[in-house]
Amino acid sequence: MNPATGAKVSLEGVERKFDAPVVARFDLSIRPGEFVSLLGPSGCGKSTLLRLIADLDRPDGGRVVIDSFGRKFFRAFVFQEAALLPWRTALGNVMMPLELMGRGRVAAKADAERALAKVGLMDAFEKFPSQLSGGMKMRVSVARALVVEPSLLLLDEPFAALDENTRYRLQEDLRSLWLATRMTTIFVTHSVQEAVYLSDRAVLLSPRPARISLDHHIDLPEVRPASLRTDARFIREVETISRSYRDTDQNSSNIT
Repeated sequence: MNPATGAKVSLEGVERKFDAPVVARFDLSIRPGEFVSLLGPSGCGKSTLLRLIADLDRPDGGRVVIDSFGRKFFRAFVFQEAALLPWRTALGNVMMPLELMGRGRVAAKADAERALAKVGLMDAFEKFPSQLSGGMKMRVSVARALVVEPSLLLLDEPFAALDENTRYRLQEDLRSLWLATRMTTIFVTHSVQEAVYLSDRAVLLSPRPARISLDHHIDLPEVRPASLRTDARFIREVETISRSYRDTDQNSSNIT
């Protein structure tokens, strides 16, 4: 997969209301193969936008347009919780979407084994979720998303509940997987550091109704070793977004 094979995502005047407006006249364009993080305060509409892009919810106004340029299109969603079936092994959980698509068992098993190998779980094929750590469960969840070879990958704070070292390792793995596949990736997070390490671009949202407070290109090398986290360039990017985050919160407080 190369950058051209990822899907293009366009949100055009998107609106979504529940008891009150959550998203109002929202516009955003994401290029094929781009890795974009959505940041913002709790309740600002990040997860709502992700669900709209995933077609798990429908907008009240505007539209979400996904262009796969005539190629076969699959999207995959990684939730905050791993949401594994407890009666299936790691291999069985990763095989499930392929089985639902009608893939033969032999081919599905081979594809699932490759997906688990990509996330470093070659020795966990036959383990059940109850036998896996939190980080391993999330790796299985990521493998289950990758096994369909999506051109659009959506992740909703998948590492938030993990300890710092595990979270860092999974961030490094995800960045490497993205470099290898160039699938269009949209990642929701509260962590500025996580967004800077993972993304090409960080989009900061205002308190609801969600609007774009900052759309920032992250000026870091494509290949990002763990040592980059202490690099002056990394720290500068974190401060740029953090400053805008603070300004957004301050402006919101002044309004209210």
